[in-house]
Amino acid sequence: MVDTESLVPPEHLLRQVDAAVDFEKLYEIVEALYSEEEGRRGIDPVVLFKIVLLQHLDGNTSLRGTLRRAQTDVAYRWFLRYTLSEELPHFSTVSYNFRHRYTPETIELVFQWILEEAGSAGALTPAAVFIDGTHIKASANLKKKMKQEVPAAAKRYQEELLAEVNADREAHGKKPLDDEEEPPKAGGKGLADPSLRRLLRHTKNEDILQANIIPGCYNGTGKEVHRMKKEVRTVVYDNELRIEAYRFEGIVQPFPNHFHEYYVIGFMEDGERVLSCKNQEYTITRGDVLLFNPGDNHACAQSDGGTLDYRGFNITKEVMLDLAEEVTGRRELPGFSQNVIFDEEVTCYLRPLHELVMKGSNEFGKEENLLFLISLLIQQYGQPFENCIPECREEIEKACAFMEQHYAERIYLDQICRCAGLSKSTLLRAFTCSKGVTPYSYLENIRIGKAKKLLEQGVPPVEAALQTGFSDQSHFSNYFNRFIGLAPGIYRDIFKDTEEMPHEG
Repeated sequence: MVDTESLVPPEHLLRQVDAAVDFEKLYEIVEALYSEEEGRRGIDPVVLFKIVLLQHLDGNTSLRGTLRRAQTDVAYRWFLRYTLSEELPHFSTVSYNFRHRYTPETIELVFQWILEEAGSAGALTPAAVFIDGTHIKASANLKKKMKQEVPAAAKRYQEELLAEVNADREAHGKKPLDDEEEPPKAGGKGLADPSLRRLLRHTKNEDILQANIIPGCYNGTGKEVHRMKKEVRTVVYDNELRIEAYRFEGIVQPFPNHFHEYYVIGFMEDGERVLSCKNQEYTITRGDVLLFNPGDNHACAQSDGGTLDYRGFNITKEVMLDLAEEVTGRRELPGFSQNVIFDEEVTCYLRPLHELVMKGSNEFGKEENLLFLISLLIQQYGQPFENCIPECREEIEKACAFMEQHYAERIYLDQICRCAGLSKSTLLRAFTCSKGVTPYSYLENIRIGKAKKLLEQGVPPVEAALQTGFSDQSHFSNYFNRFIGLAPGIYRDIFKDTEEMPHEG
């Protein structure tokens, strides 16, 4: 048997691609498109995507030519994980899957994943984002049109200017100016295509009066530009209470499906989001309080295109045990029965407590508010923590134990399947049903949790990345920012600054 591993040079391009990209993510994306019970055994989806990648890397215009080269190219076979004697997929199989099995939504998810990987590698930067608008020639005759009154578009800066002027006039005891609406302007509408608008381009001076750079998820309307805010992320660790407080302002970033090893108590200050938690979907808005037990899988995404303002606390199991014993007399972990609540009494304790922690207050009212808050939550929404944890099959527990033991290594799905004694499809379905996240996401959460502890101890991000199984620091930074909302270096500095703070003797 020929060892293809030894035949591919270390500096080969495909070795670099294989080391930089974790193709296991593709299993998570296409998992719902395959069935273990129906149909014959299919080609590994990672192989199908790798073949298309090889086609583009080689600049080949046909799949037939790519697979013809793979017949004799050792590096190609090594990259596809095929031995020299194994039969490669037929080109028509690849074409059929991309035409009939993989939907546009699937390709969009893959494209989004590629962008995230490119961002983590430093190939993308949001320093300048350009919006390209293309005018489409209308099917219209400019000599034939009907007249119709259309309202003139009010400029947002005029409204803001008028508001400032009136505020100044009122401060000086003067009567505010009226906001006189412009009369409707007569405009032309096409007969064949009523949606057309005539493009008038001024070419005399061609001066640029103003430029707005906005994320590509927004269009160029004044409304969307007005809604944009600068992102601010602030995290504070309170040594006295032993809890972590954070505040996000103007956030547009979605948070993928994940879980934490600690409790999360947060509340919405502004904005609207779609929250998915334990197979339930919620629309959360201003005033909603979020309660997550350790292990509660959840994801959060924009629903209205607006930004998110959010405050929250992270409380470890050890600290929660102490708090629960203090307020109930029993040393047992509580479990929140609801993930989303609207309770003004809870908010009355939650908001002042957060403000005291964020400003570094040493007042005893800070601890008082925390005890009142935990007491109220346990009384109104508490249950034994064990009831919040779904029963897991023995095979799934074996898979979890394997990942927790080998998180710092490069793990393949085949290894997890062998350990659990399940096929890939069965493992993916059973694991996701039991844990609420895929095995790949579960492994990511383990690595991020371990990395957080290392950063809190002052370990540099590059070392934390290597010790927790990430391929490089950029890969680590991307995932850390996605799950935690902060760069690893910033998170480490929070605890570094806390240790350097002078303590009263």
